[in-house]
Amino acid sequence: RADSTSALLVLALKLQGHSNSELSAARPQCFASSLQPGQAMRRSLSLSLSGVDDATEQAASDDGRATLYTLRASRTALTASPPGTSATRRDVTPFRKVSWRGRAAVDRSLRIVRKVASRDPSSRLQVTPGRMGKGKNTAADRKRRVPPGAPKPGDPDFLTPTQLRNRRKRKARKRGKEEDPSKSSEEQQQNGQKNSATLNKVDPSTRYLAKPLACPVVKSAKQFWRTTSYDGFKVYLGETQRWRTVSKLAVRPDEDGKVTIGLFAPNSHDVLPLPKCRMHHPSINKAVEVITKACHSLSVVPYREAGKSDEDDKGSGQLRYVAVNVERSTGAAQITLVWNESPPSDGAIDNPLLRKLASKIVSSSTASSAEVEEPPKKRRRGRRGGKTELKSTRANDGGKQTTTFKLHSLWINYHNSWKHSNAVFAFDSKCWKRVEGPSAVVEHLKFENARQLTNSDSLADPAPLDFKVPLHFPPNVFRQANLCFFTCIVARIRERTIKLKEDEVGDLICTELYGGVGTIGLHLSDLVTYLVSSDENPNNNTCFTKTVREFPPEVQSKLEYKRKDATAMVRSEKEMLSRSQVLIVDPPRKGLDEEVVDYICTGGHEQLKLVAYVSCGFKAFERDCKKITGSGKWRVEFAEGYILFPGSDAIETLAFFVPM
Repeated sequence: RADSTSALLVLALKLQGHSNSELSAARPQCFASSLQPGQAMRRSLSLSLSGVDDATEQAASDDGRATLYTLRASRTALTASPPGTSATRRDVTPFRKVSWRGRAAVDRSLRIVRKVASRDPSSRLQVTPGRMGKGKNTAADRKRRVPPGAPKPGDPDFLTPTQLRNRRKRKARKRGKEEDPSKSSEEQQQNGQKNSATLNKVDPSTRYLAKPLACPVVKSAKQFWRTTSYDGFKVYLGETQRWRTVSKLAVRPDEDGKVTIGLFAPNSHDVLPLPKCRMHHPSINKAVEVITKACHSLSVVPYREAGKSDEDDKGSGQLRYVAVNVERSTGAAQITLVWNESPPSDGAIDNPLLRKLASKIVSSSTASSAEVEEPPKKRRRGRRGGKTELKSTRANDGGKQTTTFKLHSLWINYHNSWKHSNAVFAFDSKCWKRVEGPSAVVEHLKFENARQLTNSDSLADPAPLDFKVPLHFPPNVFRQANLCFFTCIVARIRERTIKLKEDEVGDLICTELYGGVGTIGLHLSDLVTYLVSSDENPNNNTCFTKTVREFPPEVQSKLEYKRKDATAMVRSEKEMLSRSQVLIVDPPRKGLDEEVVDYICTGGHEQLKLVAYVSCGFKAFERDCKKITGSGKWRVEFAEGYILFPGSDAIETLAFFVPM
């Protein structure tokens, strides 16, 4: 637009019959009126009326040559064409030498020329719209023609070329969903579930990976906090790859009926295999690869869910799910095979195929103390970092290459629930069988390492404990999938508790609901006078006790665990809650139980000084927050968000409520 301004003004003066001397006098004004004309454009314009040699023409830019060609064609049409002759863009004969930018300049110039000709009826030059092409009726030219009556730029129905292309793609996908009428109804029913998997072959956990901070739930969270009295809400983002150290994967048949391991496609039970998922820790990908090969070699039957017409509510098949937990310090994988059978009465593995599968997985692994990962490769141009691959060794089987991974432990969970159950595990202690390795993965939260995951300086940096807190995670307890970044939340709660201890004089009693193995509460054990942690999972108590046994004796005496859910704690432990100054709640996605919300709004404000709410479901948190603050007895002192699952539409919210 800027480069063509001078050419349009000169061309307009020429059409109105000005002489060359008048044009020479007006040329400086033309240049002054243009925004930023290029040097090659000025040179072409200054020589356009007196003639341009080949050297000057070749030195000009694409836009400069385009303007020169436009002036030549207009002058020829003005001097040689009879009145009423129409000139199109194809009359600019040398257009084949001009790039698409130059052609665009010709289009812009001729549009203005057409306006000048329409305003001056005495002008002999009339320009009609047209498209530049290699011929007057070529296939490419016909493809580029705009149909009559098509919306123009600025009209409500106008679509850009990109929007038109996307619309064609949507129509193609829609046509792909329609069944072939030549197929029988049975074939359509068998292939009905495959269409969604075919159309959604993208890892659902990477949908928002390009812009994790722009996912819908983050926008909703920011919009919600704008409507409240708290205006300091921030969202933090950690590592976007290899952050997942806990994964529960479904096992279903592929098109050939063989075992395939992966994630369910959105809104379906079609499994998408993810052999090299970027979100997974490398040990998870390698463990899944080894398990898949073992199942194929032994002809393990994948689980097939029962249909509506099936008489057997248990479904069919053998292997239902595969769960992998990775110990961060060693990279060893804790594997759980969910088997579709009732647990044996004597505790031994009585299924010969299951014994062979377990033996093959153990033989394909290395000892947990052995080195598995290679050093990272040097950074190469165009990549963010080198890939770290697991070792491939050659077994003593005639030189045949086999892949190995580091195995922490192998477990079997017997689970044959009915078809309407979505639970991955059966949590009855009789359903668990440890085949190989230690009883639990041991993790330590290091606050200084968590701050290195993001460049923000506003993350919490509390004073560390004087003793270690070894958290024990067997496969039958809950563990954060992104434990590295969850450490920042624990650090923020510890930092706030230190401040509360400095401000308050006297005892500091803490109650933790939905506590799990005590991941948050145990990191406050040196600050509180007494701590009670609770959860409904019966397996958490053993993990909590193992951790406390490694604490100093003076700390052990003030820690207690109760196997109760949050509702039972509110109903039966009223005396304990009435003496607590700190309440920590980390509920599941559904949010707080109604009894817990009622207690906070009615009686909790009398003794409580701080309520730390950790939420993984923002809709439930929004509901609970409105109830708590709407009671008129609590206000939000602090709130922040964490993207623990980059690529997914999820946010972890931490909020501190203090009495009014």
